[in-house]
Amino acid sequence: MTDNKQLTPQETFQEKIISRLREDVSELIPDEVLSQLVANGIEKMFFTPRRSGDWRNTEYPSWFEEEVQRLFRKDIETHLQQWLSMHQGDLQQKILKIIEQQMPTIVATALLAGFTQTMRGIGEDLHTQFRIALEGGNG
Repeated sequence: MTDNKQLTPQETFQEKIISRLREDVSELIPDEVLSQLVANGIEKMFFTPRRSGDWRNTEYPSWFEEEVQRLFRKDIETHLQQWLSMHQGDLQQKILKIIEQQMPTIVATALLAGFTQTMRGIGEDLHTQFRIALEGGNG
């Protein structure tokens, strides 16, 4: 089944699995079918996103994606920190520009929220006073 070409680790792994299966079920399954079964199994086992199996049926990354994230996390964090430190001035300017552009909306939202809260408080006070008056009490 193998040529004289250099096999990748995955292909080597597949070859080992096929060899072991061939010893056990050699006359039952043709080589092509056995190869496809092993390839599909490896794809599903290592590269297919996983599901939680509970009522939420949450999807999780494949084993391969999790391993890549785990292995490269520190490198990515290091490069990101370096990039951020080199571009700190540019980032500050961009953030300030966005804040300046959005300031009227931010102020209006804050004022409206304050006004709404004040009016809600006045409404609750009036409601309490009306309820007390309707019940015949003095407060």
